Amino acid sequence: MGDLIADAHAHQALRYRSPSEAHIASLESRILVASDIPAAIDAVHSLGAVCWLDQFTEIPEEIAVAAAGYFGVSRDSVRIIGSAQFGFSLLNLRTFCPGTSDLDLAIIDRNLAERMREELGASCPEDTYCIRPDKIGTSDLARRWMAFFHGLQADHGQWFSSVTATIYPDWHSFRIQQLEAYYAFIGIREINRQLPFSQLDQRRATSAFEADRATLADLGRFSTRIDECHTANASPHVVDGRRLRSMFHEHGRRRHLVNMLAHALEMFPPSIKVHHLLIGGSVLNLNVRDPQDLDCLLYYSVGTTGAGKESSAAAASMLRAARWILKAAKIDARFVPVDAGALMIARMTSFMTSLYCASRSGCPTNVGTLLVDLSAMEKGFVES
Repeated sequence: MGDLIADAHAHQALRYRSPSEAHIASLESRILVASDIPAAIDAVHSLGAVCWLDQFTEIPEEIAVAAAGYFGVSRDSVRIIGSAQFGFSLLNLRTFCPGTSDLDLAIIDRNLAERMREELGASCPEDTYCIRPDKIGTSDLARRWMAFFHGLQADHGQWFSSVTATIYPDWHSFRIQQLEAYYAFIGIREINRQLPFSQLDQRRATSAFEADRATLADLGRFSTRIDECHTANASPHVVDGRRLRSMFHEHGRRRHLVNMLAHALEMFPPSIKVHHLLIGGSVLNLNVRDPQDLDCLLYYSVGTTGAGKESSAAAASMLRAARWILKAAKIDARFVPVDAGALMIARMTSFMTSLYCASRSGCPTNVGTLLVDLSAMEKGFVES
């Protein structure tokens, strides 16, 4: 009997098909018409929400019922989330693939969360708003938890490479965690609408590089003798967002990367403000014709409501979303908060400057950096 069931599940997996662009666009529209991202999360994850995999197999529902029974909660407390729910990941748009994708569950129950914290005692981190098995050490509870889900995965390996769950004390905590995925999804979709560099006129791009060489020659670490250098004629060269957008040739790779950076900043969660950028690396190296990404350090602040771990968790979730958006735009970014203190800011700036101005072997070069002042700009520096 077991072999027959396994064969049936394998046949179901073979019938699986990925979601269409229309399906993805429909979810995007549903999010955008909501009053804000938290409201969209509430609507998309409401009771009775459709799961993409349900049209192919009953296994996700069976696992959700099993998890509810194991933890002693109602079935309504268990939500199927992630690529199993949508057919693709909100974080990177990668489609669900039977046998290699995960099944992620969210279990929202205050009594369960309190029981877990009581059993874990001191091993449960105080600053967390959710409980995950990989965050609670090697306790007996963690081992039992992992063994249960490993057993579920072993029974349904045709569909899932792993089965995981996160426990939340309430809906608000769950919503905070989902901010990352929803902001990332909307931002990445917008980034993907920008014309990729591969579709630009390559003949013009070659000419643009020749034009950019003159600009790059003026952006070295030092423009004259060391004893004649000062902050106005040496690296970092200070510009504002508008000057950054115009300093490279419009058909070149560098202008394209700067435009992608501008669009990425525009799609950040609204509570994140980028005050300054330190740009360096290959995009300012006149020996590199087509830099593959743009390296930068972001000096930022986050304004969130709430206090304590709630505010910290929301800020962390939105910063993770910003990282996903930058990655999609081919921006290799580091972050430093403007309220980190003078020593931390100076240390991070010094380290990144040394990194940007060095060759791969570690030897210093004459490649300089740009310090971009965005403090007077409301958001990014996208042209209207």
